[in-house]
Amino acid sequence: MVCTYRPLSSVNFLRNSLDALLNDSSIRHAYPLVNAYDSTDSITVIAKVPGVTKDSVSILFENGTLTIKGTKNKVNFTDNDKILLNERTNGNFEKSLTIPVKINDSAISATLVNGVLTIVLPKSDEVKPKTITIN
Repeated sequence: MVCTYRPLSSVNFLRNSLDALLNDSSIRHAYPLVNAYDSTDSITVIAKVPGVTKDSVSILFENGTLTIKGTKNKVNFTDNDKILLNERTNGNFEKSLTIPVKINDSAISATLVNGVLTIVLPKSDEVKPKTITIN
């Protein structure tokens, strides 16, 4: 039995794996970066959206899913400008999170201050812990 050694096969495998990872939609849609915190009374979602105004972002809560959509404006350069580094993305973004508890959707609030979007989702009374007094 003859085995053929192909030294570049592992490199090609690595390249194909990285290409697949970078083309994965969950990687492309990682913006905005989000933290979510669960407290007794509410779930708080904090998203970093630098350069985004409140007019260019929308928030939707439907069927237990919180969706943040918006547009990051493109920085305009002149024809004489030479771009040395371009790491910031622009265009439309969307991120959805499944909220694991029942929410009082009529009391949801949101603020946008200095590029930080804070969304407070109050829990429904039926899922909040209840203290029972002993008679």
